[in-house]
Amino acid sequence: MKSVVFDIETAGVSWDSLSEHEQDYLLKSARSEEEAEAEKGKLGLSALTGKVISIAMYNPETSQGRILLENTGNAEPTSEPDGDGFRIMTGTEQEILTQFWEMIRAYDSVISFNGRGFDVPFLLIRSLVYGIAPTRNLLPNRYNTREHADLMDILTFFGITRRYSLDFYCRRLGIPTPKSETASGDKVGSLYAEGKLQEIGTYNKLDVLATNQLFQMVRKTLLTGST
Repeated sequence: MKSVVFDIETAGVSWDSLSEHEQDYLLKSARSEEEAEAEKGKLGLSALTGKVISIAMYNPETSQGRILLENTGNAEPTSEPDGDGFRIMTGTEQEILTQFWEMIRAYDSVISFNGRGFDVPFLLIRSLVYGIAPTRNLLPNRYNTREHADLMDILTFFGITRRYSLDFYCRRLGIPTPKSETASGDKVGSLYAEGKLQEIGTYNKLDVLATNQLFQMVRKTLLTGST
C-alpha cells in the first residue's frame, strides 16, 4: 500500500476583515476584554475564520516529501527542492488545496496526528469555500486504520484515555520534537503575521517527519495484526 503522512498549518483572517455582525457573533459569550482577546486568537482554529497556509506531505517509502506553502502578494507559483528530500511548492490557498487533492488521490493510506479531528475537516471546509471537490474520502470508518491511521485515535484507544500533544508524545518516546523556541503550533499565527512563511513551512515539515517516526513505532507495536 502506498502511504502518505500529512499535516497542515493554519492562520486566522484579520479581525478587521470580519463584518460587525460576525464580530459580535464571535464575541457573544465573552464576558471580559481578556475573553474577547482570547476569542480573537482562535480564528485560525476554524475553517470559517481561518485558512490553510501550509500542507506538508511525506512518503515513508521514498523518503520524499512536498510542502505546499501559501505565497503572499501576487507572486507566481513556484516549485523548488529544499535540500532535505522535500520540494516546496507555493501558490494561493486555492492553488495549494487543489494541488493537495490532486496528490492525495495517488495514495492508498493516509497517516495523521489528529487529522480526523482537525486537519481533514479544515481542508474540507476550505475546499468548499473555493468549490474544490475532494478526490477521495479522508474520513472513512474511524476504526479502519489501514485507510486513515490517525495517531490521536490510536494512542488514546479511540478516546478512552487522555489526549496529549504531538510534542509531548515525541518527548516521552524519544523522538525529536518539531517544537522549538521560535516555531510551534501556537506561534504559527504570529509568524504568519510577520510574513515568515518559510519558517512555517519548515515547522510543518518537522511536524510531518515527527508524525512519521511516531507512526513507525506504533505500526510495529499497537497496529500489529490490525485490519
